[in-house]
Amino acid sequence: MKNLEGSIEALNLEIAHLEGRVDSMRQLVPIPLHSFEPETKIEHQYFKMFAHGLRKNLVNPIQSLQLEFLSSIMVPDLVFLESIGIDKLTQQWQLYSTSFHSFQVECHGFKPISFSPNIIITVDTTVHLRLSRQSLCLLFPHILHNEQLTQKMVGRVLSVPTQQNFFFNENCLVERLETIPNLPVALSRLLGNLDDALTALADFRVKPNGELVAQRVENV
Repeated sequence: MKNLEGSIEALNLEIAHLEGRVDSMRQLVPIPLHSFEPETKIEHQYFKMFAHGLRKNLVNPIQSLQLEFLSSIMVPDLVFLESIGIDKLTQQWQLYSTSFHSFQVECHGFKPISFSPNIIITVDTTVHLRLSRQSLCLLFPHILHNEQLTQKMVGRVLSVPTQQNFFFNENCLVERLETIPNLPVALSRLLGNLDDALTALADFRVKPNGELVAQRVENV
């Protein structure tokens, strides 16, 4: 009888030991990876919808669809360029769409960079901006007296490598959007040398975070 009790006690100790090992192993197993499929689908549709900017005509049905789409994927108090609300985003889309002869966003891929507390997905893009003389008047007014530099820019495409970070809440809505353009590299590639790029950047009407501060125009 004593041998049986001893065997049972030993068995219970072994079970407890094994259960402890299981608990320890569970702690080592990572949380199942989020597929990020819902978020990347939203971003893919976003860049597809705005590949050529915001349509200029306020009564254009496509622009209405674009604005409705933004409202459907973003929280009303979106944080963008240190402002609260979607209006700032639509304003910037309007400025970019009307300040250049042509506008195109090229998307290169999506990369999750955070799972908690927010899902953050970064998107590498290139923003292609075809410059007109009106574009220079709006964005580079300080170089208009430099005809040689002006001629190097008019009609050319300024291709800006831009990282865009989307912060999603628990309901898969975008609550924060960041843009990080590499303007020095873009201008250096366009102009062929650093000196001209620095001259162009001296009073460039685009902030380091990509905010365009020129006034909107209808024809460029």
